[in-house]
Amino acid sequence: MKHLTTSDFWDRGYARAASVAPLDLADYRRYGERRLVEVLEELELDGKRVLEVGAGNSAVLTLLARRHAGRARFAGLDYAPAGCRLLEERARNEGVEVAVYQHDLFNPGPELRNAFDVVFSLGVVEHFTDLAAALAAKRALTAPGGRVFTLIPNMRGILGALTRRYNREIYERHVPHDMASLLRGHAEAGLKVERAYHLCSNNFGVLSICFQGPEARGFGTYKWLSRLTKAVWYTESRVGELPAHPLVSPYLVVVSTTATDAR
Repeated sequence: MKHLTTSDFWDRGYARAASVAPLDLADYRRYGERRLVEVLEELELDGKRVLEVGAGNSAVLTLLARRHAGRARFAGLDYAPAGCRLLEERARNEGVEVAVYQHDLFNPGPELRNAFDVVFSLGVVEHFTDLAAALAAKRALTAPGGRVFTLIPNMRGILGALTRRYNREIYERHVPHDMASLLRGHAEAGLKVERAYHLCSNNFGVLSICFQGPEARGFGTYKWLSRLTKAVWYTESRVGELPAHPLVSPYLVVVSTTATDAR
């Protein structure tokens, strides 16, 4: 199995975006994060041990820890040192308890195996050429009967095409799964799928990773598209969510379980 990213790659990214400001879901420009938090909370986190895989500098994780303080336990796992340091700083600034583990997903400490009721990742498993192995590694962290939440970027839609056009290196660090291949990986990993869907109508803001600065080719197009996203989100935050179409939706989501009949 080939890893399409390295800890150095992520540390360089963390160095460019080292903000630890809390996530403000009241801001319509954060509508995408609001929807993400909503679907995570549908997993009924209270009373659960919750782990985010790939949690470096995760504002979503610390927000969940704030909203469920005293009712759930939260932890984050990442193999990038800078990401772990930023997560620890973020947790301190927000006054929440988040256990931070610097481990490779495929070689966690023994205390992490089968230790969590909910294990989620927001853009991790698509960076490995063997999807089933990456999902099985998440499953190994999950307690029997626990839930595994997997979100990946939609590299088979318009966002993937634009990423390939404007930054081929970034595109090639992803395996461009569609829903069929994502579900097949879950089956091969022995996970029982509960729900699978596309999340959000659009989010051209995710293209920011393609550009080093305003002088980069395509940056003007990205700025106009990101403004379009904000306009749509403003509307959605007031009148309701638009349908998520596979061509335009930015994310694919699968919720699965380690139920014994999936073994």
